[in-house]
Amino acid sequence: MLLFHDRASDIEPSSAGRVRLVVPVGLVILALLPRLLLHNFLDERSAMVLFAPAVMASAWFGGLKSGLVATFLSDLLGGYFVLRPYENLEGENLIDGLEVILFSATGLGISWMAEQLRMARRQAEERELKTKEAHQQITDILESVSDGFQSLDSDFRFVYLNAAAERFLGESRAGLQGQRIFDRFPELFGPDLESRFRDAVRSGQMAQFEYHFKPWDRWFRLNVYPSQAGGLSVYFSDINVAPPAKILSGLLPICASCKKIRDSEGTWRQIESYIRDHSGAEFSHSVCPQCVDRLYPELGKSI
Repeated sequence: MLLFHDRASDIEPSSAGRVRLVVPVGLVILALLPRLLLHNFLDERSAMVLFAPAVMASAWFGGLKSGLVATFLSDLLGGYFVLRPYENLEGENLIDGLEVILFSATGLGISWMAEQLRMARRQAEERELKTKEAHQQITDILESVSDGFQSLDSDFRFVYLNAAAERFLGESRAGLQGQRIFDRFPELFGPDLESRFRDAVRSGQMAQFEYHFKPWDRWFRLNVYPSQAGGLSVYFSDINVAPPAKILSGLLPICASCKKIRDSEGTWRQIESYIRDHSGAEFSHSVCPQCVDRLYPELGKSI
């Protein structure tokens, strides 16, 4: 039956409606033919039993409507060619009529359950697609920023690195996947950094500090975010290349709602644009773990 469902999903929308009507007709006819061949042997016993698979297959293929079409055709053809319950309403013929009614109720139930399963599967596929799109969007952002980013699990093993982190560490993410950061780079991430990382995990609080990596003889600013799964997300940026900062002073007219700043010409500008032009600071946009948990909760544990 899964085969029918997979083929139905590949049908063009313009012809899907016609196919969902043609398939039940074909399946019911296929069920009728062997029943007619076995009629002398079965007589009127289990008259509708061979039509049940046709109803189930039709409902799984096309949902509620296809199942109801198959049920109606099964009642019509089975009743006429096998039972003929309407010659009179007495004795066995009345019982045969009740059998048709019971089969109709069963077909309705099968069609309804199949429709619920198809809807549940469709919703699951849509959620999976949205999750993949959100994951790809976050990955694209992380790959585009100039700051290094690395995600560590609860045992401080590498889960993910962006391109900037690969450049800083001088190794590919494929080679570092699953390795403990303190074992792989003991000269860079020594006992002091390990203690700071463990403190962040233990406290559950974000930590920001500057650290001098002696092998590189360079200072980096590290932002360490503990995750709900017990790991860490670490952003690190080289602060040696930062230009001398200009100092902003005085009152800045800023909008309390959108946070735009009014410049000396009376133009309301984005806060990033204003600060960049008046201080020399540059902005690199990324997504912090708290916003990942809030905007994409299904990804909160994977990054």
